[in-house]
Amino acid sequence: MIPSEPFDGTSKVVETWHVVIAFIVFSLLFAAYSHLIGLNMTPFRAESGLFIAQAWSHGDHFDFIKPLLTHARNGHYTHVFFILEFVQAGWFGADEQYWFIRQMLVLGLLSTSLYLLSHSALALTSLHPRACAVIA
Repeated sequence: MIPSEPFDGTSKVVETWHVVIAFIVFSLLFAAYSHLIGLNMTPFRAESGLFIAQAWSHGDHFDFIKPLLTHARNGHYTHVFFILEFVQAGWFGADEQYWFIRQMLVLGLLSTSLYLLSHSALALTSLHPRACAVIA
């Protein structure tokens, strides 16, 4: 595409099904590797343990969420992610299998994002599209 031409939306660097396949493959590879090395997901080691205890308590959940919206926590100000983790803790409880699947999907999403970023950057070079995919 020549920069002076209007963009018509038809020239894609990566097709949608490539993204879906990459996400599934990366998630399965991380899951297989984690099982191979014996990695166990223990949700009580970080904030998740506190979130599970609060999510399954009978108290007012907004009193727990309110400081997450207004203050930094352990040097982080990622309140949206902490609230999502709180909601997931209410859904998953202490079931290790659900937390493992969640972690593998997050790692698959991260890997897919990094792959797409590197593939898009390499597509700007004069490399063949297949070479860009292999290098990425």
